[in-house]
Amino acid sequence: MTKGVQIETVEGKRVVKGLGYYETPDIENLKHLVKRSADRYGNAVAFRFKDINGNITGKTYIEFDRDIDCLGTALISLGLKGMRYSIIGENRYEW
Repeated sequence: MTKGVQIETVEGKRVVKGLGYYETPDIENLKHLVKRSADRYGNAVAFRFKDINGNITGKTYIEFDRDIDCLGTALISLGLKGMRYSIIGENRYEW
């Protein structure tokens, strides 16, 4: 046992023991996760990225939550409520 961690082989699989467990909250959907993060972390920076001028800028958890609310409102106004959809493109905040 090293630093409270023990690795055993059980049925051919390596199992880490000794770390313990912690409670995890139930998350209903992505909106719920974002809202919970905004409530918890508020004005802390959630994302940093380069803007169109190449300057590094940031979005707080509260700003991200507002952006998600705006996106949801726009999708509902397009008649997409309750539907599943995806956005395929570069990995960037603006999406």
